[in-house]
Amino acid sequence: DSQLVGGLAGAPVPLSFPASYRFTIGDIWFEGALSLKGRNAELNINRMKWFSRDPDFELQQLAGTISVEPSLTSVKDLVIQSRNSYVELDASISRSLLEGMPPLPGLRDDSVSLRLTSRNVDYGELSRFLTYIPRGRGAAAIRCDADGPFGNLRVSRLNVVTSRSSVEVRGTVSRLHTPENLHLDAWIEPSRVTLSDLDLFIREIPEDVLSPDLPIGVKGHFVGLPLDFTTDLELDGDFGRVSGRNNLHLNTTPPAYSGSYEMDGFNPGLLFGKEFPRTLLNGRMELQGEDFDPERMKTNFFLILDSSRFRGYDFDALQANGSMSSGTIDAEVHGSSGRTEADASFSARLAGDTLSVHNADFSVASLDLSMLLQDSLYRSDITARGRVSFTASSVDDLNARAALALLPSRFRGHAMEADSISFVLDQDDPRRTLLRLTSSMAEVELDGAFDLDLLAEMAESRFAGLVRAVGGY
Repeated sequence: DSQLVGGLAGAPVPLSFPASYRFTIGDIWFEGALSLKGRNAELNINRMKWFSRDPDFELQQLAGTISVEPSLTSVKDLVIQSRNSYVELDASISRSLLEGMPPLPGLRDDSVSLRLTSRNVDYGELSRFLTYIPRGRGAAAIRCDADGPFGNLRVSRLNVVTSRSSVEVRGTVSRLHTPENLHLDAWIEPSRVTLSDLDLFIREIPEDVLSPDLPIGVKGHFVGLPLDFTTDLELDGDFGRVSGRNNLHLNTTPPAYSGSYEMDGFNPGLLFGKEFPRTLLNGRMELQGEDFDPERMKTNFFLILDSSRFRGYDFDALQANGSMSSGTIDAEVHGSSGRTEADASFSARLAGDTLSVHNADFSVASLDLSMLLQDSLYRSDITARGRVSFTASSVDDLNARAALALLPSRFRGHAMEADSISFVLDQDDPRRTLLRLTSSMAEVELDGAFDLDLLAEMAESRFAGLVRAVGGY
């Protein structure tokens, strides 16, 4: 029994990755031969194996030939096999490494060749030695072919396949000899990705933000520095198609970004794990801003949709533009559907889980409620304008004030005269709720302890019954 202690705990850490674990290996078995002749050396490994108790890992086989000549170092027919992984490697560099690896800048013009094939790489085994790999269960098959000068390496193929994803990339890695100036020019060939597979690189896919098990078709282009780059991406799947260009400048203070996107039959609910039934969006969106902290973010946006549907409601056009600054969104919206025209302008702030809207002005002309509510009982032609303010994190602490000016309209063929309607809901006192509705036709006030959810359900039921009762008149 021989014992060797190894690891990278004291070595310089590349980029921002944490250092690897220290580990102890034992029961080393080696069969092979070493030959030295002048400046030439060759190591033939027929078989090498060992195991590690902490972390638990067993190298079942390592075989291959490592040769060094005055102007060439090569690894041929290298096989690495563990309990759950299998890798084959052929690689070379046009210099002798017999005396060690020189500083990276000295490798700039050296010719490099790499052929790596892995039938299986187990994430669990990999994460025991590379601490920045967070994955537990899972595995991938990998193929990588690369050639060229070390400072301008051409990757002709990088293919990663998991049980649910397949990604193929080609491109050029420039300035590899100066990692701080690394430049990438990569093309993502038509591929298919399941978001949950990305947590090989991302510690946790937020399930409340994205649908982790949704398969997504991907193709695109990435060019630039790791922290200053442009991407062109096209995504497609059951959610429709989204394409766009992003410019990210993460090496500035504050970081800056811009983007332009197109949507074709897009249902955001399917992509983001929300319930948006019967939704198809067609149009484009543009944004430009700086910083990612909601309290410091400054962003301008523009959205235009045409011939779209949201939750079963069809509309011909919708246009929105505005800005977000210090957690506040200021926006103007215009929409049309058939004869219906609607406009709104508002200022909204989201602090934690509380949404506040102050003095939102809106107007609507020729609104047909039957189209909005998907029920012919509510056929109408309503024109109105108003203003509303509210704060809420849920219906239980909703406080609102609204004033509505109803202009001459029609409801189920009956004329409705102009009227003014005001609405107040005050739930500041958890033991007491005030609800007041005032118009020329009626005045309603509820003051006391009652459940607003049950009241809303009852009002909806009674109103629907009333409409049906008068439907024949």
